[in-house]
Amino acid sequence: NINISKIDNNDYNFSNEKETYTYIENLLSQCTRKDNKYTKTIKENLDNIMLNPWLAYPIFFIIMALIFQVTFSWIGQPLSDLLDSLLNDSLVPIIESLIQESSPWFQSLIIDGIIGGVGGILVLLPIILSLFACITILEDSGYMARVAFIMDKIMRKMGLSGKAFIPMIVGFGCSAPAIMSARTLESEKDRKITALISPLMTCGAKLPIYALFIKIFFKDNAAIITTSLYILGIVVAILIALILNKTIYKTELEPFVLELPEYRIPTLNALLKNAWNKSKGFLYKVVTVMFFMSVIIWAMSSFNFGGFTEDINTSFLSYLGKAMAPIFAPLGFNDWRISVALITGLGAKEVVVNTILILFGNNAAIGTVFTFITAYTFLVFCALYTPCIATLATMRKEYGNKMMFASLFYQFGLAWIVGFSFNFVGSLIAFGETGVSVGQFASFVIVIIFTVILLNYYSKNNKSNSAHCDCSSCKSKCSQGSK
Repeated sequence: NINISKIDNNDYNFSNEKETYTYIENLLSQCTRKDNKYTKTIKENLDNIMLNPWLAYPIFFIIMALIFQVTFSWIGQPLSDLLDSLLNDSLVPIIESLIQESSPWFQSLIIDGIIGGVGGILVLLPIILSLFACITILEDSGYMARVAFIMDKIMRKMGLSGKAFIPMIVGFGCSAPAIMSARTLESEKDRKITALISPLMTCGAKLPIYALFIKIFFKDNAAIITTSLYILGIVVAILIALILNKTIYKTELEPFVLELPEYRIPTLNALLKNAWNKSKGFLYKVVTVMFFMSVIIWAMSSFNFGGFTEDINTSFLSYLGKAMAPIFAPLGFNDWRISVALITGLGAKEVVVNTILILFGNNAAIGTVFTFITAYTFLVFCALYTPCIATLATMRKEYGNKMMFASLFYQFGLAWIVGFSFNFVGSLIAFGETGVSVGQFASFVIVIIFTVILLNYYSKNNKSNSAHCDCSSCKSKCSQGSK
């Protein structure tokens, strides 16, 4: 029956998070009493471990590493190898015997184009299903909400609310809905920064790239390599958010309020249903986008001005690849086919694998153009570079052309800089030489300068557009100004 109005709150600064919680604890201590017979629930006992300031982060990283071990070593990869064996050892010989009397270009279309492209990426479906099943377990059990809670302290150091980590988690599935889910954030600053960094998360479309290269180069260290790529995306996103918060966006932090759900054991039915719902988008792309792109890529790699050719180095696609190759050469990607794969990946990240499989033909050929350093550099670049067209379209719809172009160019420049750095340092440590010429290092400096100028330009535009608009004083004027 305490009179709350008698509590003195004049000594508390409610713009300060620590003072706010001190006030709340003081209020609760006067309004409640502790029952000595009270026993903690299972939820409270688990939260004492899962939300422990010292244990929460190691537990999170261990869980993520375990998920990738299940995906790439214990369940997903073995099933993928079995499906690959069935396709190449059983189905392909049958199809080859059926079309052996047809023209060479038709045989090449069916075997190299459609089966080599679509079939090569379809065998990765068990890996996708396994990973999404593991993520579904984390979501349905209530652990993902706790991940957002424990990340609040880190997010606040970046100048963002802990709620901003929720769209980032959504970004592990797909960047487009992650950008849309940023709408739920109260602060305009939080919404824009979160939209810009969410595509840096490893989405499901990047998994086929990881799976292919891990199978060829890092089979014995699959969990470590995959975990490092996921962590890389998070760390780079944190650094970019910190830079944006210190330069372009300087506003007050929003309070973070999150209801932690009860712990639950996911049912098998819900697990299979949710994992399938997440994975069917991948299958839809395989039978639509991948099929279409496979035929286009095959046609451009099999024809030149003289007609059908079996020499891929004289094809239409080789002209495009050789023109783009100097951009990627400083990263260690000297083969023009890699340049083509990265360009086609702007349409959809899965197409990177599609293109590589069609142009190289088999895994052994891929292994001849990469060292383990340049292979990992390639994965780093793919983890960070420009998001797909669907994500850019979502960015344009939600935030306009300037945000879309900023995302397009800054991520490409960022991925190029980080990829160059990995290749430079990795080659120096592993081989005792950088493998980088003076001209390539000059390109590195130019890309850094270009990226800084781009961010500075975006900063000035953002400030000029919002200079006449003060959300804290007049919401109506703010809405008019944003228009």
